[in-house]
Amino acid sequence: MTELGQIFEASASGPKGPDLYVSVRPPLPVDGVPTRVRVPLELPHAGALVRRADPHGDGDELALGIPPGLAAGTTLRLRGAGGVCSEPGGSAGDLYVTIEGFEESLGLLAPAARVALPGVSALLPAALVVAALLAVWLLLR
Repeated sequence: MTELGQIFEASASGPKGPDLYVSVRPPLPVDGVPTRVRVPLELPHAGALVRRADPHGDGDELALGIPPGLAAGTTLRLRGAGGVCSEPGGSAGDLYVTIEGFEESLGLLAPAARVALPGVSALLPAALVVAALLAVWLLLR
């Protein structure tokens, strides 16, 4: 069993940047695949735009580990990805990402409903592949 000390960390001493909040509508999650969402590098906080930390160098995209079945309205906390501290030696605040809902996207279905095709830039749902093959067959007939 995990001990509490391994789950929770003591709060860092010293200055800390502001916590930032954002709502997103990501594509449907695929089990085991990070979901990429766009989050601007500058977010509003206390009437001004505050630059958020970019700990992984992803720019305005974040990779979120969203488990399938996550309910809309859930808020995820990204530690150290919030507002940059203006004081030297300070740590970044946290970024709270609220999942408003999910976009219906053809390229992001459950793994059993996808098929990989060489030369195609993404994974396509099997139904789309069957429909395309049927259309080609009808045209060549």
